[in-house]
Amino acid sequence: MKGNQPTLQAECAALGWDDIPVADRMEVWERGRYVRRGLKLGPPVDSLKIAWQWALQVGQLTRISQRTANGKIRRETVYVVTSLAPGRENAMVVNRMLVNHWGNRALGPLGS
Repeated sequence: MKGNQPTLQAECAALGWDDIPVADRMEVWERGRYVRRGLKLGPPVDSLKIAWQWALQVGQLTRISQRTANGKIRRETVYVVTSLAPGRENAMVVNRMLVNHWGNRALGPLGS
């Protein structure tokens, strides 16, 4: 989700992510930068369950990238809602789908 869903974004951010382990990690070189992605997944709760009845998981994706040219580091955290069932394999699928969703086709379909 993006900033155009501020209420949903705030609800997702308040889910207690510090207590949830990283379900999938990914490290790649892409477009002149090194990128590390860590995805945490948890169940939707409270109003998220009501507003997004189809949602089986809510995710927090943290991306840390470093430009190879100037060493500049950027950290970004985004939130996702998915109907994929919980499980390690699905965490990997969600992480790779997010890479493709945001326009990185260098890894091919689902990061392969």
